[in-house]
Amino acid sequence: AATAMRCRERQQAIEVGKYVERDGRFYQELGHAWDFSRRDFIVVYRPLHHRGASEGKCEAHVLAASDFRDFGSFRPISYAELDAAAKAFALPGPFWQDEEWALPAETSPMPAGVATTSGLGTRSHQTSPSRRT
Repeated sequence: AATAMRCRERQQAIEVGKYVERDGRFYQELGHAWDFSRRDFIVVYRPLHHRGASEGKCEAHVLAASDFRDFGSFRPISYAELDAAAKAFALPGPFWQDEEWALPAETSPMPAGVATTSGLGTRSHQTSPSRRT
C-alpha cells in the first residue's frame, strides 16, 4: 500500500509540472535561474525527447536555458496534452529546495523604471525591490 501511495504521489508531482510546446516538440520547464554572465534570470527547461546535436543549431543536451524573450515562443500546455513519449520523459518536481526561501518560486518582470534590489537584471522573485540603508 505504501508503494502504491508513493507511486501516486510521484505521478501527481509530474502532472502538476509546467510544460510547453514549440514546433510540435514538448519541454518541461524546471524553473528560473540567475545567469551570472547575462546578469539576469533565464528559464531552465528540458526537452521531453532525445536531443542530439544539430549542425549550426545546438549540441546534444538534456537541459537547456533561454532568455524570457525567446521562451515566449513556447506555448504553455497541460500534462494531459503531452504525447505518450513525452510523458515518459517527464520528471516530478520541484527541482530545488531551500527551507528558508520565502519568495515566489518564479520571477516576474520588473515594472518599467523600477530597478531590482541588486540593480541588475530585468526580473526578480520580489514584487518590489528591497531598499538597503
